[in-house]
Amino acid sequence: GHYALWGRATRSNFEGRDGKTLLDGEVTSILLGADWSQGDMTAGLIAAKTKGEGSYGFDDSTAKITATLSGLYPWGSYELSDRVTVWGVAGYANGTLTLTPQSQDEAVQTTFHTDLDFAMASVGLRGILIDGAREGGFELALKTDAMGMRATTDKALGLLAADAEVTRLRLGLEGVQPYHFDGGSLLTLDFELGARHDDGDAETGFGVDIGAGISWNDPGRGISADLRGRGLVDHKSKEFKNAGYSAMFSWDARSSKGSGAYLTLGQSLGSSSDNGMEALFGRQTLEGLSEDDSDAGSDQQRFEMQFGYGISTFDESFTLTPGIGYAESSGQRDYSMNWQFARTDLGDWTFEVNLQKSWSDSGGKTESQNSLGMQFGTRW
Repeated sequence: GHYALWGRATRSNFEGRDGKTLLDGEVTSILLGADWSQGDMTAGLIAAKTKGEGSYGFDDSTAKITATLSGLYPWGSYELSDRVTVWGVAGYANGTLTLTPQSQDEAVQTTFHTDLDFAMASVGLRGILIDGAREGGFELALKTDAMGMRATTDKALGLLAADAEVTRLRLGLEGVQPYHFDGGSLLTLDFELGARHDDGDAETGFGVDIGAGISWNDPGRGISADLRGRGLVDHKSKEFKNAGYSAMFSWDARSSKGSGAYLTLGQSLGSSSDNGMEALFGRQTLEGLSEDDSDAGSDQQRFEMQFGYGISTFDESFTLTPGIGYAESSGQRDYSMNWQFARTDLGDWTFEVNLQKSWSDSGGKTESQNSLGMQFGTRW
């Protein structure tokens, strides 16, 4: 058997409109997990701590909302065969919700507190319909899952009890066709198609999203390129449009010790260009289905460039890599200068220091920031 411990922190923002009601906020979660694998089965337990902060407004009424949740989520997966894997997760969390109404003159009124409970369950399946990966041929896989969530708050002085439920059904296909060439270069064609249906007390509707990509990788020359796009081809809300395209080119002439030059260029247009099924499986595709936001992101463009050169130091045991970066999007320009100092003589320990200075220029307003990061590692 195999054991693993892992941790993850996530942060997301949201914004919505329902008639005259506006809602926005951010959610931060910290997850700690312990996994165990034996043969065809893998199981684990996740402990999660989540905090959300936001506000809503309706006519002349506004309020701040804060919610915290602590929960446990056991999960497991099982390989029914070489082609089919099933998985499931369920969990329960409880915490508190605080509501603080505010008047127009921003005078704070009474703060309301109530208990918050959350429960969820989800099951899924991934099956390989055409298994050509072992021979370097075409592979086609099917993915599907179903999820249900319920959140409730207790009745408290000044607050009614609340009960919200959300369901989500998803079905997708993913296909990959690799082409291998002499010298180790690889050309990969891929596509993904996803269908999704949301129901309950949040966003509802049915949508179909498709994406495709082509990538080229030549490790001998240090060259890689990627071109892809995706779009929402149908949704119950006909006013909702969502599409994205991206192109990337990378040249990396660095040696195994990290010395040498590298260059990365990227251009994107519209929303995320991640493949259709993964984009639809993510929440972003179906966010903000109101007509007021239907074209949000359709004209977003972003260009990015990074260049650096690694210099061996201290008898080639360490590498110093200075680099520059530039990005431009929606009238904003970002500049950066960074220095990386890393141990390249990989033994039983690793060491890395990153220093970056960046500037942002938007509408004549310039902001700058400095960052320093250090990483240590050991293996045994």
